[in-house]
Parts: sequence; C-alpha cells; structure tokens
Amino acid sequence: MGIRLLTAGLRPYASSQTFKPLVQDNDDKAQYSIIIDGPAFAYFIYKLVLSDRSLATDPSKAFPSFEEVGIAAVEWLDRLRHYGIFVSRIFFDGFLPDAKKNERASRLQKSIKNLVNIRCEFDSGPWHPNHFHSLKESNRPVDGSVRRRLRRFNAPHYLVAAISEALRTSNEYGSRTHTIPGEADAYCADYARDFGGIVLTNDSDLLVHDLGVDGSVILFDDVNLPERDDLRTPFKCLIFQPVIIAQKLGLSEIKQLAFAMIAQGSGVQQSLSHAKQVSMNTGEYEAFSAQFDTLQLHSKFGNHPTASGLDEITAVLQSLDAQISEIVHQYDQSLLCMPDANDALTTIPKVMYLPPLLEDYKRTTAWIAGQQIRALGYSLLGLNSPNRNLSEMRRNGVELALKPISLFGRQQLEDATLAFLNDIKEHFEMMGKWGNLSESVNWQLYGAKMVCEVMLAIGKPAPSRSSLMQFLRFEHFIFDDWAQVHLEAFGHAALYSIRIFKQILLVFLASPCSSVFPTLEATLQELQTVLVTFPCLSKLFTLHAVKAEDLECAISQIYTKMGIEAHVEAPSTKPDKGGKKKKKTKKASPVDQRQTKVKNGSSNMYDLLLDV
Repeated sequence: MGIRLLTAGLRPYASSQTFKPLVQDNDDKAQYSIIIDGPAFAYFIYKLVLSDRSLATDPSKAFPSFEEVGIAAVEWLDRLRHYGIFVSRIFFDGFLPDAKKNERASRLQKSIKNLVNIRCEFDSGPWHPNHFHSLKESNRPVDGSVRRRLRRFNAPHYLVAAISEALRTSNEYGSRTHTIPGEADAYCADYARDFGGIVLTNDSDLLVHDLGVDGSVILFDDVNLPERDDLRTPFKCLIFQPVIIAQKLGLSEIKQLAFAMIAQGSGVQQSLSHAKQVSMNTGEYEAFSAQFDTLQLHSKFGNHPTASGLDEITAVLQSLDAQISEIVHQYDQSLLCMPDANDALTTIPKVMYLPPLLEDYKRTTAWIAGQQIRALGYSLLGLNSPNRNLSEMRRNGVELALKPISLFGRQQLEDATLAFLNDIKEHFEMMGKWGNLSESVNWQLYGAKMVCEVMLAIGKPAPSRSSLMQFLRFEHFIFDDWAQVHLEAFGHAALYSIRIFKQILLVFLASPCSSVFPTLEATLQELQTVLVTFPCLSKLFTLHAVKAEDLECAISQIYTKMGIEAHVEAPSTKPDKGGKKKKKTKKASPVDQRQTKVKNGSSNMYDLLLDV
C-alpha cells in the first residue's frame, strides 16, 4: 500500500525508457512483457477518464459510467500492443493479510470522513450549480476546476470490480486476469521473479519487492500513452530497476532503504546513511524482508492440491470481486471440508468490508438495503463452520463500526433460499404478464422492489413513484438533493447485494461442501439457473432502452403487489413558491398492514429475514 516518499526519492536514479511503435500494425512480436497491478490500474483509468470529461455540461454528467471505464481499460491495454508491450498477467487483490486490517480500516474511515466533508460542502446536493460558480451559464462544459473538485469524491465503490469484470470478459485479457488470495503487488513480484518482466503499478511497495535480477517497475502516472490516432509516435517514461538502483545507492538491496525510511519516518537522502548500517541478520529485519521476498499464502485455497472439483472452485475464486473474495477466503477450510480446531474455539467474527457509498451520512447506512440477501450468502459460507460469528464493517453515522449479522441454521437456510427463489420467480412472472421488458430492466425493478420492502420493514414510507423512476434512470441529475442521492445508494446496495449472493453461491456450489447438503443444493442449483440472467456491472447500473410509461406501469405493479397506494408520494418539507413549508399530509400507511402480515407469518422472503 506504499512507503511514503520512496518513489519521489528514487526518481533521480530511474532510467528513461523509449517505447517505439512496431514497424507493422500486424506485427504481434512481444518486445516487452508486463505484469499489471489491477487495483492501481483501475484507479489510474478512472482518473484518466474523469479528466477527459470536457464535454459534460454539468457536474452530474462528468462521472464516467462503469461501461465507459471498462471500455477505456481494454482500449488502453490495446494501445500498448502497438509498441510491442504485451500483458502477461493482471492481478487483483482477493484477500489482504491480517497485518493490513488496521490500515484497511483506516482507509475506510478516511472515505467516511471524505463523505462527511462532501456532504457539508455541497449542502444543496452533490451536483448543484450553486457549488460550481463556473457553471452559472447553462450548457457550459465543465472546466478543469470543476473536474478537480469532483476528483475529491470517493471513487465508485464498484470501480475495481467493474474494470476487473471488463478485462475478464474480454477476448484478449480474460485468461490473464485473476483475483488472487492475497495482495496484487506480492503476486506481481512473484511472477516477475519467475518469468521476468516490467510491473506496471502506482504502489511504491513494488520498488521494494524482490523482482528478480531483471525485474523492473513503471508507474502508471509516468505513462503518457499516445492516443489511438497517433500510435506511430514513440513515447518515453521512467523505468525503475531496483537491483541497479540499489547498486547506485551503495546498498545490497532496496529493502534496507525502505526499512530505514519507515524506522526514521524520513526521505531517501535522510535515511540513506542509516540504511547502509542496517544489519540484515536481525530478526526484525528478516521479518520485514520476508514480506517482500516470498509469496506468502494466507488461504487454504492458495495451496490446495489439485483434485476432483477443486479446479472448478479455483476458476470461480479467480473471478470474484475483491471484497467478496475477502469473505470467501475467511471460510476456506469449511468450504474445503477441512475442519479447523482453532476455528471452533475462537469467537472472533469473520468480517465483510462494505465501504460507504455516495450517501447522506446523516441517514442510516444504505447497506441496510440487501442485508437479508447478503445474510443468505454468509450463511452458505458458514454452514459447515463451527464459528458462527460474522460482522459487516460499514458506516454507522460518521464512524466505522462492526454490525453483527445472524447466520441461519440449515433448515432456516433451506426455507429462506426457497423463499428467495420463489420471490424472484413471482416477480419475473408478474413483470412478464403485461410488458416486454428486458431481463436487465426486470432485475433493476427487483432492486427497486427490495428498496420498498426494506423501507417498509424499518417503519419508513415507501419511496415515491417519481423517486423510483429517477433511480431507475441510473443517472445523476444536477438538482438531485441528498434525499434522492441516498435513495439511489439504497438501490445500488440492494442490487449489489444480489451480486454478492450470486458470487458466493457459485463458490459454494463449486466447493466440496455443497454435496454435504443435498436438499439445499437442489434449491441452490435452481437459484443459480435463475441468477444467470443477472447483469454484469456495466449493464446493472445503466439505463436500458425502455419507455417511461412502461417503467411507471411496472412500479404500479410492484406497489399493488405490496399493498402500497399507487399514488404514494413522500411528504415534502421543501418550501413552496410562497416560501412556506408544505404541511405533511396524513395518509393511510401500509406499514402497519405490513407489520401485521409479518406477525401473522407471511411467506414473503423479506418477512422471513426481517430480524436478520
């Protein structure tokens, strides 16, 4: 995750490398082999696309879609090929070691703090023109100052997953893209040690890793790649060769310098004399050095023997989103039917990390939406584990907190998964009776239904038709207030929770553990078939070709099925044109009816999971 001041201090010792275009466009000879640090690549592409949004006419349109960043990622790698630079591997984090827990929690807390700052500074709404003085004129493109302010927003929570998915589904890079049971930088270094190559990253840790004699590093931020219509122009960038740099500094290895810099909290030049005096035989140095010398395995999935069924689960694991992979690897032994005596004795909870979405910190975290679905997935992972303690680390007000999640027993899980399956079938059957909506739109509508369900379950009014319509457009609007932004975060959390369940389901069914529960397995196999149509991220959070009146009718169907008045609107507290606040009108609330149905034993899956 980086050593402060190391990169800047080593720049004078790096070499300039010129990359020339291939003589012929069809020349596929690889002159350079690169290994890519996936998370660093994802954030690099996001910043690249965001900085190029000069045609957007308001801040709400300046953020790129997941489809756009995915296309940009593939296109950027394609341009490298014109210079004889070919991708060997792309690694994405899949399981961070325990030593990084505090650092990860610190980063999540920093994201919450940033969210609070944005909410306070952009009080009228995140995109409101009042906060962007250069946009007082209508239809004026956003300028550099606006884009710089927008870069202060947290990057989208699903950014890395969206780019990873785009690469995995591409013909050229799919087989080379892997989510791994560890940190990406360690796997990049390991590959470079074994096969050589240049590591592309923005993580200074890779300047310290043992990359082998010929291994080298290029930073994404140093690559100024020509545009597609100018690919016959050479380009230059700095290349860091750790072995050669260490020799220039009079050191045996760069790790000595990194060790001294961390100990002293100072830069390269200030730490250099101390680095030369570092004893490489002390236990403290050997422990520090070990994390950069060898690939440390943190999961049983990382070193299991090849056997029947395990190849399939390996393929599934390599396709998971990072935070989903994280929770899966915490259940490695139970999924592999390898009892862990220590697991039976510990009460330390497994942890699912859920970063804050773009939401209103003054309101309840958006992650309460979809919690029921996520609990189903967690229960699958823990079904064969003696440790039943699991918590979600997520925002609670302005702090990061652990929220305990109750896991289901076997019979409860069978009932709940069957209820989930039937609920999906019923929804799609209802949507199919009157309209010709695509499967992607129907899944988006299911997410809207989940939002209504959870709002009613916690005693809140259902969202208004207009608010749901706006959410289902999957676009920001310049006059969106924080109430609408928060509702949209609810919808995103609901839909992403289905993705979490789907990926966990695939892991469970591919694991030896699934055959131990044949009755449950049959239901899960059917759920897997149904979830095949659940869209990828680039199609999940985007507007599809659908008429507004069709969406309105679909929402009416959902309202009717749930017993909500079709004309329901959330009470407004905004000033009217006369400057007076509108009074809240008392309406017959469906909440009481809903709670009665829960008490009387509804068959709806959200009622079954209400106390989760």
